Amino acid sequence: MKHWIPIIGLLSGAFFAAQPVLQAQQVKALTKETAMNFDSQNDLTKATIQTETEKTAGVQLEFKGFNKPGKVYVITAKILNQIKTPMKEFEPVTVDLDARAGSADFFFTFVQRPGVQYDPMGIESRFIEFAVIDKSSATNIPGLESLGLNSTKFVFRFQKKWKVKVSGQEVTVKLTPFKSAATIKP
Repeated sequence: MKHWIPIIGLLSGAFFAAQPVLQAQQVKALTKETAMNFDSQNDLTKATIQTETEKTAGVQLEFKGFNKPGKVYVITAKILNQIKTPMKEFEPVTVDLDARAGSADFFFTFVQRPGVQYDPMGIESRFIEFAVIDKSSATNIPGLESLGLNSTKFVFRFQKKWKVKVSGQEVTVKLTPFKSAATIKP
């Protein structure tokens, strides 16, 4: 969030006006919306926004369990819109799950798609979906991850406005002369 701090004064002949100052980012907890989990020993317990800008977000996910011998898990995270479908402006992020760590970090970057007309006010995400996939499962067939047939899904509420770059706007600039050529001395 930007706050404006007015700084008005003369310093070395220069005039300073209001300058934007970024406020320190606070950690923001996300609310768990749904969980398609039938195993009470394994759970995603908490998701928090660790860093956030107009075009990026860093999310830390805390979990318990996922430590059965011989099992190898990965987590794939996707940014979703209001109808809970993946937004094409964000690449899914996949990380290996380390049960000893108890947490996993995800970083998302908003990338505008060429040729798409965006609302100048930006686009809005509503949810983050985390799919935990057992890579060592007998039902793990490559390519089925996208269908979610071998994953456990958790959805957290994540309402964020992402800033878009608006191009093609015409700007008119009026130039006012400071001095005439006759008054300028060599």
